[in-house]
Amino acid sequence: MVMLAILGMHRSYTSLTASWLDACGLDLGARQLGADTGNERGHFEDLDFYEFHIAMLRASGLPENGMVTRGQPHFDAARYKAISWDEAAARRLLQAKPDTFAWKEPRTCLFLPHYRALADFHCIAVYRDYREVVQSLMEREARQIAGTPRGSWLRRAAFPLQRPYKRWQNARLADGFLAAWCHYNECILDHVAAVGPQRAIVCDLDRLARDDAAIAEQLQGWGFPLDYRPIAGLMAERRPPVAEIDGDPALVARANVIAQRFLALARGEA
Repeated sequence: MVMLAILGMHRSYTSLTASWLDACGLDLGARQLGADTGNERGHFEDLDFYEFHIAMLRASGLPENGMVTRGQPHFDAARYKAISWDEAAARRLLQAKPDTFAWKEPRTCLFLPHYRALADFHCIAVYRDYREVVQSLMEREARQIAGTPRGSWLRRAAFPLQRPYKRWQNARLADGFLAAWCHYNECILDHVAAVGPQRAIVCDLDRLARDDAAIAEQLQGWGFPLDYRPIAGLMAERRPPVAEIDGDPALVARANVIAQRFLALARGEA
């Protein structure tokens, strides 16, 4: 069995990477998570992995998004490190897959040591700047507040009155998202260090755009049947750089160290 995990924090171009590999003919699962306000073209997430990871988060009493929510704005790293794991269910999940396949599901990052103990697999790890990720996540939360209310007539009638409270809740999420970014990317870096360059490709958006043909060739060398297509046609216009985050200084310092490590790997300097 030849397996590829597409790894990255939420909102870190993993959907773009998966959509490119899908266009190149790689099997990303028969059942996939559809489009929504965050990903209009679709998530390209294997629902088997998605549902399994959600079940593990529920069993651990953690937010289903694997990060934070308005009701749980603090990212509790200790609880994520002790996350539930059903080895038998995970083994059944992998055994049901075809001989050659890839999967993209950001929560995979939370379970990498467990997957590594079950099977040898390759990965492509995608990095995105923490400022962009936090801004993107905050914008998504704002869109959800501005969206059309659903449910009973009473819930719909009360929705406008709830908006100020939800905006206040949103303001508390930035540090939680940043702490989640740190945890996810530290998990990825630990995994890359454990498997080595013979099983891991590390890239940011610039490298994806510049070296997509070389990356596809490396994947082909690993045994993945790809019919190369340029990624450029799938890429949206780049957004301007975002401002610095006015967050917990210790978290920002930690994020900058992680960023330096990741970018060094992406540039082949480490």
